Amino acid sequence: MESRNLNVSFNKSGSGSITPKLCLPITWLKEMDINQEDKGIIVSLFDDSIVIRKAGVESNFRKDVIDERDKNISFNKSGSGSITTRIVLPITYTKHLSISEDNRAVIVNFKNNMITIKKA
Repeated sequence: MESRNLNVSFNKSGSGSITPKLCLPITWLKEMDINQEDKGIIVSLFDDSIVIRKAGVESNFRKDVIDERDKNISFNKSGSGSITTRIVLPITYTKHLSISEDNRAVIVNFKNNMITIKKA
């Protein structure tokens, strides 16, 4: 299992709505076979974590899921040519885990082709 300490970014729109985003290591996504052509994922909320897995990959923890959504990973090319990846997290998920602009530190784990996000 690989683990990283990351921060959730909170972007405020012109209308005042807030969008939480998290940059994910591209090496993890490559290992999960997620790319610019096949970027569909499932984001699931549990009592103490958010889990990301590739769309179409079955899981055995369905009964413990509070909410589940189909999403896409964003792939953005920087000026230097490197690619960054980002997931827009549902605001209800970050609120459930008490992740906020003032307390945005998370621990992100990669294991068994799933990414798990927990509050630090």
